[in-house]
Amino acid sequence: MSMERDYITHDTHPRSITALGCSPARREIFIGFEDGTVKSIEVDTGSLVQTYTEHRGWITQFLFWPKTKLLLCSSNDSLISMIGAGGNIMDRIFVGTPIYSMYLNTKKDEIIFGIADGIQFHKIKDTKEGFSHYIDPKPSSILREHDDIVRCLVVLDSRIYSTGYDGALVIYDCHFTGRESAVRIFKNSKAHDAGISCLSVEKDSIENTVWVFTGSFDKTIKVWTGEGKIVHKFEGFVTGITGLCYVPKNKTLNCVAGTSNAFIFDPKSGEDVTDFIDTFVQETKGHHNLQLLKYLNDYNIMLASTSRRQLIVYRYNPSGCLTSLKCKQTLDSVCFTSKVPILIFTGDTNGQVAKWEQKQSNQLVYLSENLLKSELVTKESSRIQGQAKQNTQKNENNIESNLSFYSNKQKTDLYANIKKTNIVLKLLYVESLDYILAACEDASIYVYCFDEEAVKILKNMKFSDENAKIEEKNFNYYKEYLKSVDVANGDDLDETNFEFVEEAKTEEGDSVTNRVAGYVLKKILSEHTSCVTSLVVIDRPDLYPNKFLLSAGWDRRVCIWDLDKLRLFDLFRNKNVNNFEEVELASDGNILDMCYCPKMNYFAHASTDSMCYVRKFSTYGSEMVLVNTLQGHFSEVNCIRWIENKALWVTGGEDGTVRIWSDNCEQIHTINCGGTVNSICVDFVEEVLIVAVHDLIKIYEMSEYHLVQTNAGHYDSIRDVCFVAERNHIVSVSWDKTIKIWKSFRKQNLLRKKKHKAENSKFDSWVWDQMKIALKNQGSADFSTYNDELVA
Repeated sequence: MSMERDYITHDTHPRSITALGCSPARREIFIGFEDGTVKSIEVDTGSLVQTYTEHRGWITQFLFWPKTKLLLCSSNDSLISMIGAGGNIMDRIFVGTPIYSMYLNTKKDEIIFGIADGIQFHKIKDTKEGFSHYIDPKPSSILREHDDIVRCLVVLDSRIYSTGYDGALVIYDCHFTGRESAVRIFKNSKAHDAGISCLSVEKDSIENTVWVFTGSFDKTIKVWTGEGKIVHKFEGFVTGITGLCYVPKNKTLNCVAGTSNAFIFDPKSGEDVTDFIDTFVQETKGHHNLQLLKYLNDYNIMLASTSRRQLIVYRYNPSGCLTSLKCKQTLDSVCFTSKVPILIFTGDTNGQVAKWEQKQSNQLVYLSENLLKSELVTKESSRIQGQAKQNTQKNENNIESNLSFYSNKQKTDLYANIKKTNIVLKLLYVESLDYILAACEDASIYVYCFDEEAVKILKNMKFSDENAKIEEKNFNYYKEYLKSVDVANGDDLDETNFEFVEEAKTEEGDSVTNRVAGYVLKKILSEHTSCVTSLVVIDRPDLYPNKFLLSAGWDRRVCIWDLDKLRLFDLFRNKNVNNFEEVELASDGNILDMCYCPKMNYFAHASTDSMCYVRKFSTYGSEMVLVNTLQGHFSEVNCIRWIENKALWVTGGEDGTVRIWSDNCEQIHTINCGGTVNSICVDFVEEVLIVAVHDLIKIYEMSEYHLVQTNAGHYDSIRDVCFVAERNHIVSVSWDKTIKIWKSFRKQNLLRKKKHKAENSKFDSWVWDQMKIALKNQGSADFSTYNDELVA
C-alpha cells in the first residue's frame, strides 16, 4: 500500500523540465521544458508519442479541462495552447501577459490565471459558439493582492488559494461575491520569508478537513488549515523547496529540496516518516537531484523530474509495504503478542531481541527498545560452566545422570559460544505466561518475562504531593493510550478485528501495568549442544497439568521443558536404538522447524534430510514414538505448519516447493513457488497461505492453491513472517536489515482487480472504435460517451 517506482525515462530533452501534467483523454503524460517544447509519453510505458513546439517561453503549467477533453498549456510567452483528445492543437489564445499558473472554476465558468501581481479571471465556454476561442481573451476581472509573480493557484469548493514569490498566502471566496469574480477573505503577507514555490490544497473527506501545504525558497514547508491558520512547520532542508505533492492513498506529504531523495511527512501529526516509507529508497543511490513532483489522481501515480532531465514515475501498489523499519543488523526471526497493545518482537544476528510498538499518533511510526540480558548472561554462563564440569565428573561414575552424557561433552564450550556468536534463530511468544522465548545459535533458549519487581512498585505506588499527582495522571494517561493504541488503526480494522480488541480488553489482570514495567531476562535454558532452531508450546490443560515446551535444533535432539517451573523435564529417547550416542537423535539430519497438532496430539519436525517426522507427543521422551513421515521434498525442509481448521500439514523447502499433506500424511498438492521457501504462516481469516519465497511474499488461496497476491520490497532473503490478525498485517524480517509490514490479502481486493481488468479491456476496444471514427471524419474523437458506456 505504497508508491513504488514504475519506470524512469532518460534524456527527455536537452533543456530542463519546468512543468508536468497529464491528459486522461489520451492516457498520456505531458512534459514542458524551458525552451517552450512540450512532449507527451504513454502513461504505462513511458514511450514518446508526440512533440509540440507552439511556445517560445518557459512552459509554466498544464491543466486538463474534463468537459471538453482539452489539455491547456500555459507559458510565460503569454500564449495558451489547447491540445485535443486527438493530439492536435485545437486552439491558441494570446492573453497579453505572461501566465505563471492557472486553474479552472467550472462552477462559475471561469478560468483563473496567475500573473505578475495578482490573479486574472477569464470567461470560458465548452464550445466556440459566441466566442472565437474557448477562452475569452479579455479578462472579466483582475485582483491585485500580490506584489510579485503568482506562481501557484488552487480552487477548492468555493475558495481560491493563491501564493507567489512575494511570500504571501491569499484566500478568496468566489461563492457569494455579487458582480465580482472573487472577494479576498484572508491574506498573510508574510506566510514565508521568501517566495512560495509550491502549493497544494487537499480535502480529507473522512474527517471533513482542508489542508493547505506551502513550500518556499526559505527552506521551510508549512501546513495550514483551510482558514489560513498554521498547524505545522517543517524545517532543516538543504535548499529551497522545489516540488511538493500530497498522496491521498497513504495520506502523506512528499516534498523535494535539492536532494536525490524526497522527504515524506504525516500532515496530521507533523512527523517525519521518510525512514518508514520506501518510495524513494532507490533514489538515495542516484547521482541526480529531484526537482518537481506531481500526483495524478486519475492513475494513482506520482511524477518526479530530476536535474538530469529524467522523468521518474511512481505507481501506487495496493499490496505494497505499509511501513519499513530499518535495523542495524540482519534479522532472522519475528513474533508478536495479540494482547493490547500489540507488540512485535524481532531477533537479529547479534543476539538482540527488540520490541516494536506502534505509535498512537502515527500508524507508520514504530518505537523500538532492545531487551537487555548482559548481566544474567554472564552469571548464567558461569553457572553452566561449573554445572557442566560437575556433571561430567558424575558421568564418569554414573552414566545415568540428570543431564545426558551427549550434552555434557560440549557443555564446557558454551560460555565461549555465547561470546562468539548468538543469532536469534527462532522467537516465540507464550500468551498465557507472557514469556518471550528466544532460541539462539549458542545452543541456549533465553526466556524473557515482565519485570516483576517493577510491576510491584507500579502497583503499590502512592502519590502525595502535586508533582506526584501529575505523574500519576501521566501514568494513567499512558495506560489509556496503550489500551486504545489499536483504535488508531481504524482504517485497518474491520468488524472482526474490533471483536479481537474487545476480547483483549476484557482479559483478567492489569496487563497494561506489565507492559509499562517492561521485559527482563528471567532464565536461560541450556541443554542443547548446537543451534536451537525450533520451539513449540504444548498448552493442553485437558491432558497435562503443566505447560510444556519442545525445542530442537542442529544437534538433532528434542528437549521437553516444563514452562511453569522453567526446568528440563525430559529428553527424547529412541528405544529402538542400541547405540548410546544415537539414542537421543530424533532424525537423520539437523532439525530446522517444528509444529504441533492438537487434534491428534502429534508434533512434527522438519529436517535437512528432506523429510519430516511425525511423532506422538508425550511428557516422557521414551514414549515419543514415530507415527509417520512426510517424504516428497528433494532438498532440505525449512518449515512445517499444521492447519487446524483444514486438518492439513504444510511444508516448504529448499527445492522451491510448498507441499500439502493430509492428516494421515498423504501428499495431496504441490505448489511450485520458484524459489527457496524460508517460512510459512497462515491467515485463518481469509484462509490463505503466506509464504516467504527468497525476497518475495507470495499468498495462495487454499481452495485450489492459486497465487492471489505477491508482495515485493525486500532486497535480500526473507527469514521469517507472521500474520497479525487483529490488524490484518503481515510482518516480515529479512537479511536486508529491515522489518516490513504489509496489508494482508482480502478477497474484495481480488474482485476489484477483476473489475479493473474488465474496465481496461472495455476501454481498449472503445479507443479503437473512436480512432476509426476520428480517422474517418478527420477530426477528434468524442470522449463524452465513454463514461456512459463504462457505467452501462
